[in-house]
Amino acid sequence: YVATKDSAMTTGIPTYNGGTVLSWSVTPTLPTGLDIDASTGEISGTPTVLSTQTTYTIYANNTGGSETTTIVITVNDIIPTISYTPNSFVETRDSPMSATTPTVGGGAILTWSISPSLPTGLSLDQSTGEISGTPTVISDLTTYTITATNTGGSATDTVDIVVRDIVPTNLDYIPSSFILTLDVPMGPVTPTAGGGPVVTWSVNPGLPTGLAIDAATGTISGTPTVITPSATYTITATNSGGSDSITITLEVNDVIPDEVEYDPSSFVETKGFAMTVVTPTAEGGSVTSWEIHPTLPTGLSIDSSTGEISGTPTVLSTITTYTVYANNTGGSAFTTIDITVNDEIPSSVTYTGSPYVKTIDSSMTTGTPTFLGGTVLTWEIHPTLPTGLSIDASNGEISGTPSAVSPFTTYTVYANNTGGSATATVDITVNDVIPSDVEYDPSAFVETKGTGMTAVTPSALGGTVTSWEVHPDLPTGITIDSSTGEISGTPSVLSTLTTYTVYANNTGGGAVTTIDIIVNDVIPSLVEYSGSPFVYTVDLQISPELPTYEGGTVISWSVAPGLPNGLVLDTSTGEISGTPTVLSTATTYTITADNTGGSAGTTIEITVNDVAPSGLTYTGDPYTLTKDSPFSSGVPSIGGGLVDTWTVSPTLPDGLTLDPSNGEISGTPTDITASAVYTVTASNTGGSESIDVTIEVNDVIPSQYMPTTQVVAQKQQSMLLLSMRRLMHYSTAEAHTHTPRVLQ
Repeated sequence: YVATKDSAMTTGIPTYNGGTVLSWSVTPTLPTGLDIDASTGEISGTPTVLSTQTTYTIYANNTGGSETTTIVITVNDIIPTISYTPNSFVETRDSPMSATTPTVGGGAILTWSISPSLPTGLSLDQSTGEISGTPTVISDLTTYTITATNTGGSATDTVDIVVRDIVPTNLDYIPSSFILTLDVPMGPVTPTAGGGPVVTWSVNPGLPTGLAIDAATGTISGTPTVITPSATYTITATNSGGSDSITITLEVNDVIPDEVEYDPSSFVETKGFAMTVVTPTAEGGSVTSWEIHPTLPTGLSIDSSTGEISGTPTVLSTITTYTVYANNTGGSAFTTIDITVNDEIPSSVTYTGSPYVKTIDSSMTTGTPTFLGGTVLTWEIHPTLPTGLSIDASNGEISGTPSAVSPFTTYTVYANNTGGSATATVDITVNDVIPSDVEYDPSAFVETKGTGMTAVTPSALGGTVTSWEVHPDLPTGITIDSSTGEISGTPSVLSTLTTYTVYANNTGGGAVTTIDIIVNDVIPSLVEYSGSPFVYTVDLQISPELPTYEGGTVISWSVAPGLPNGLVLDTSTGEISGTPTVLSTATTYTITADNTGGSAGTTIEITVNDVAPSGLTYTGDPYTLTKDSPFSSGVPSIGGGLVDTWTVSPTLPDGLTLDPSNGEISGTPTDITASAVYTVTASNTGGSESIDVTIEVNDVIPSQYMPTTQVVAQKQQSMLLLSMRRLMHYSTAEAHTHTPRVLQ
């Protein structure tokens, strides 16, 4: 049943079978306002409180007992109603809106929600439905649906909200007055503005032809294409909040000559040789006249109408900067050019003997240049020559005694005069003295895998060694320092004895020496066979026994003395396995684990026993013997291993013996003996087997009848004496058992 608070619920009427119900009850108690009729079981009423879904147990009772059923009742609230007045809002970004709270009716509202989400900065109060806040973003007109919900259901209302921007303010152009030149692009000028961001910019009247305003940024730019007198222009900035305006002034004048240029602008001429004619270019207005300052070198001139420079220089001239002016009615523009008049350049410079390969501290043969062309004024070389060598700046000779090693280097020699330079290249190498007497002490190394070796550094005579190398590669983990030749490290792999060649190198050459290195494994240690001593049974396969150990990997295993026949030691794993085929007393064996580093051993004890005797029986048991009559039928049968010893307990009756070699019971009993149990045990190294044998020794049966009264009396007396002797051999209980026979 789903009921509504303060609204009568539909009556719930039960049905049932069986006897008449005398009373009805419910647990737990029904929601306030609802009741169960104790005589009919009807549930009815008007709930006055809310109630979540709850299960109730109804009991129908009579004298025969009770029957139950369950019902589920939920009491929801009255569906709410909401209304916003006003329901349309025009807000401004960053300005608080007037809070608006809805008018509500119906049941209490549990939750409020809105869709879509309000503009950033506005929010819906989850307890009252109030809309408030300060919008921080612009938002187009949007309809929002507000939903109020309780357990009875939901109600909705809509509001329209638009958020406009802040009106632009404080417009400014820096500068605000512009004097432009025809056909010359103006630098873009972007305004600043306060308030909200400007959406569009406009200008009135229109700007001069070639200029434009960017409607998005307000930037004024372009290239004016007509002359325009100074005028005032109104610029307006607009956004969703409104607009603001500012005025600027703008004037477009004629073009001054510009971008005057000679290509090239630097001239290096040779005395007596005509220069290549060069004519300038210029932009802006047309040039009406050209002039130059200072005066050009003798033999050169400028054309005043075209600006062309030409002629044949007749004197030397150091580099000089000349200013060329291009003039028209709008003004002047200028450019500069550099002119040098040099002598004829030297040529064909060479050094006989290049390349030069020298040895440190040994003087070199002088290198003298040859050349053609003008007179060389100075000689220079780049880069700087090796220490101890030099170039004569007046004649270009290279000489000296090199005092430092220098790799192969190409040097450029410059032969200079006022006309320029001619170059030649020479190659010079200064090598060191070749190393000699390279030696390691010691030169043979026996190392252990995983153990750092003692570092060893070589000695060498001759020149300084610049690099060391070794061939073939050293064992993994051991390295050679290429700068010092030191050999060090911790070998991580095994290596057989190997000879390595070490090279000591410098620019003069190399020297070699050899070393021997072997890397052995770590000596095995803590070798152990768990379970020793081992006791095995002949002809029964043993469980393989594997050793444990520490240290390096064991290469081979050995044992001394040899294991019992049938058992073997795996020489690669140390495993003991097999089936012993001979008996062996407890023996100690030494097992040795070997690798390249050495060996370690352990001892074990092994005993091989026989198969224990089994299935012992005596044919004819129990035995009833007669005194003084020989007995030889007590022969046993037995399985298992060979019996080493036979024993019996207690001692057999007098006259009988147990053969210790085969277990046979034989002999001639000499005393009458009551029935008794004798335990016979067969033993060997593997164990023992026992059996209980019962033996009774009776008297000889009477063989003559004496009918006279005297004979009868003597016989009775003899029998009584015999019975008394027997009683002395039996226990009390046994004596009782024989009384009737004695009496008889």
